[in-house]
Amino acid sequence: MLYLGRLPWTLWGEAEHHAVWIINCVTMKVLDGMTPFEAATGKKPNLQHVQEWGEEVWVHLEKGTKLGSRVKEGHWVSVNDKSKGFCIYWPDTWKVSVERNVYHGKDTVTADCLEGEDWDSLKDKHDPPLPDTANELPQPPAPTVNLS
Repeated sequence: MLYLGRLPWTLWGEAEHHAVWIINCVTMKVLDGMTPFEAATGKKPNLQHVQEWGEEVWVHLEKGTKLGSRVKEGHWVSVNDKSKGFCIYWPDTWKVSVERNVYHGKDTVTADCLEGEDWDSLKDKHDPPLPDTANELPQPPAPTVNLS
């Protein structure tokens, strides 16, 4: 997980915590198809907010200025057990904090939450360039007919 998430080895405790949490939310044959979480609490686990470990996320800053940045990029680490928040790793300070205003992935980020942001800085470097006109759109391949 640390290697695939491209995060430092100092987060091994957070990675282990997340792995154990996922294992406790997966059904087991020994428990007759129940999860360990369900066996202990009587409720099914809520996996709605689970993201890929180490995924890039954007956190809305409460103290942002009018002309400055209002979001900060971090990495998703886990769901916090004690509050309705997420543990986010900040690469610039090498710290983990609990945040609530988290946006996962650039496809789910809306213009409302990033008002005043420079969209080019948020664009993935691996995205292909967009065409300038409709004439430059890639055309589907012509159908081939095999008469043999």
